[in-house]
Amino acid sequence: MGPTYILPVMKALEDAAIEHGLQEDVARTLMSHMVEGTAAMTRETMKSPAVLQQATVNDTAATSFEWLEEKMEKGTCCNTCSIYNAGEA
Repeated sequence: MGPTYILPVMKALEDAAIEHGLQEDVARTLMSHMVEGTAAMTRETMKSPAVLQQATVNDTAATSFEWLEEKMEKGTCCNTCSIYNAGEA
């Protein structure tokens, strides 16, 4: 039952990344890491999604995309970003 609710969110994340110019494989990798990391955060903290959402929105919502774009341009955020930059060369 869980995939019925989560997969549409994952698809929307991937689609948005592709619309912002990422290659499909890179978009999928980033999306899956985002989902895995968020699931790990909820397991490790045992805090409600609402509490975690409020904490992360207050700290990062305005700058997350700008941070990622900057790191991707420099190829310094992760191996996935290196793959993205290599694809543009």
